[in-house]
Amino acid sequence: SSLKRMTFAKDSMGVEEAREVFPVVLPSLENLCVKDTRLSNKGLRPLSASIKEGKASSLLSLKLENVDLNHIGLNTLSTAISERPLKIETLSLCENVCLGNAGVRLLHPVL
Repeated sequence: SSLKRMTFAKDSMGVEEAREVFPVVLPSLENLCVKDTRLSNKGLRPLSASIKEGKASSLLSLKLENVDLNHIGLNTLSTAISERPLKIETLSLCENVCLGNAGVRLLHPVL
């Protein structure tokens, strides 16, 4: 059987780890939690690239809480999802500066 869920410990995921991990683990994952990590906008790029490449088609839950995400990173994620729609049932972005009306407007068309 393949890996279905992955949760990263606090401060365990940064840009370098994201480049190595996301392309490998995303194809089988249904649930990904990178809450309270150092992912940031730059770390979101490998996740977004993997989404664009169709490597996240099984993903149902994505928790990007408190990862230092702003409108730039949110736009990157939204663009990836618009190019390769996901079956996401749960998307959590709380405790990031990207929230608010502008963030909702970016995501609304792709969800």
